[in-house]
Amino acid sequence: TAPTHARNTAFYGTTVVKGSATCMVFFIGDKTFLGKIASSIKSARSKSTLEIQIEHFVHLIAIVAVVVGLASLVANLMSPTQHPIGYIIANAAGALFAQVPEGLIPTVTISLMIASQKMSARHVLVRKLDAVETLGCVSVVCSDKTGTLTAGDMTLRDMVHFSTPADMVTETDFSTTDPADKVSLASKMLRGGVRNNATVITGPGKYVGSPTEVALTKAGIAAWGQSKVKDVMDNVTLYEIPFDSANKWMFVAEPHADGGQVFSLKGAPERVLKFCKFAYIGKGEERCITPMTPEMLDTVSASAKKLMNNARRVLGIAEKRANVPADYVWDKTSMEYAKENFLSDMVFIGLFGIQDPPKPGVKQAVEDCQSAGVKVIMITGDHPDTGVAIAKEISIIPANQELPPYTVITDKELADKVPSGESFADDGSEEAKRLEAFWTQVVVHARVFARVTPIHKQLIVQALQKWGGKNADGKAY
Repeated sequence: TAPTHARNTAFYGTTVVKGSATCMVFFIGDKTFLGKIASSIKSARSKSTLEIQIEHFVHLIAIVAVVVGLASLVANLMSPTQHPIGYIIANAAGALFAQVPEGLIPTVTISLMIASQKMSARHVLVRKLDAVETLGCVSVVCSDKTGTLTAGDMTLRDMVHFSTPADMVTETDFSTTDPADKVSLASKMLRGGVRNNATVITGPGKYVGSPTEVALTKAGIAAWGQSKVKDVMDNVTLYEIPFDSANKWMFVAEPHADGGQVFSLKGAPERVLKFCKFAYIGKGEERCITPMTPEMLDTVSASAKKLMNNARRVLGIAEKRANVPADYVWDKTSMEYAKENFLSDMVFIGLFGIQDPPKPGVKQAVEDCQSAGVKVIMITGDHPDTGVAIAKEISIIPANQELPPYTVITDKELADKVPSGESFADDGSEEAKRLEAFWTQVVVHARVFARVTPIHKQLIVQALQKWGGKNADGKAY
């Protein structure tokens, strides 16, 4: 397996925020993949528009200077008045160098410095002066959602679970829950939400880790206190599959107080529901486990959509009891084996609704970009409904209009729109024509990309660079 595709490789520069591992270093410095990327950037930096224009101007001045110098030389040689050869050469050289604009470099530098100062007054730090001019050429801004367009300070607002097979109830007060309560579904949900290795409590009100997991941890601490939350988090982990952008779920196996094990699954609702064959129904002592029906799946989907339309990030949670032999070697369990044997027949518990409000000033910034002719595109790993709700709130998408085709693009639509090579080709093949027909529409109309992976982000930028300067009819604008 190539190192870039190996599943047991950690790259230099990666920030580890969850899980645990024992690692062996086998590349350092420029030999690492990050080092190779840095080397390629240094050796292959593309010229800015300003550099290209100045280079073109200098070439023109050089041609003019040579022509003027030669003309002066010829004129002096053919003059009726005979001049010493030294005088003729000096005169020609003076004519040539007189064409060189000595003030060009300081003029450009001072102009960029003035622009940099103005940008600094707007709280923008400029590391390279030519970046100021490059910024003026921007026509599209692609932005992540969480922590960029939104505050990144997530808060648990809703917990939704079944009260009857046909209805779900929403809990907004978590103070009545208790991690030791084995009857209440709300308590069971919050305990499952707090149970993760993706958050580290570094002090009162201080957390390090995944913003989503931090939101659940903060809700648990607000309801139970820090000591009870740490007791839940410190429970023995038998086996764990950390969250990643491909699976969009995390799995934890831990011992149960009454014997056996309890398996917990948490992640994107549509991914969690695929593993759920049953669901918890009811409250208190009347709670029971019922087979999941198509009608119940529709009820869960409707509740999730309602939360997403309120700009909530939605997580589903499920669990099941298990009786794996005590001598089972958990460390040798592969993800494929776990998915096939541990994740089947899960019992659905409910949905978390987590709020991540837009940053102050983002809406105005988006509108300022649009008024300047710059298109703003949101690229997020969240559900499309959540992305659209935030996009409407910050004016990326009109709030009260029906969305035209290609406005919201999901990972499913991008699945077969990836070129077979490293970039888009112009070889006239069927694949090239099919991709061009799709992406020429996307770069014009798309405003939200949802459920995307890192490879999709690179693809989107490549498509915008290739076709972003054209209208849907293929004509340049």
